[in-house]
Amino acid sequence: MNEIFLENYKINLGLYIKAHRERKEYTQQQLAEAIGVTPKSISYIERGENYPSPDNLFELAKVLDMSLDEFGFSHKKFDKTMLGTIVP
Repeated sequence: MNEIFLENYKINLGLYIKAHRERKEYTQQQLAEAIGVTPKSISYIERGENYPSPDNLFELAKVLDMSLDEFGFSHKKFDKTMLGTIVP
């Protein structure tokens, strides 16, 4: 059950990031450059094939004008090390 939740979360997180990227009218290339990754990395994240690293998640939040709460992490309870437990 936990694995199913994490897989669904990964897919939904990717779709959410994609929607916010498109709302800001950024290409994958532009977003990748803004957070210091490759466009391929953004593509993997948006398709739910990979999680962003904890540092990249923070950068995504900044660039897309989002809070960590919007990614499903309460800022009061979230610590970057927590995400490391689900990053493959």
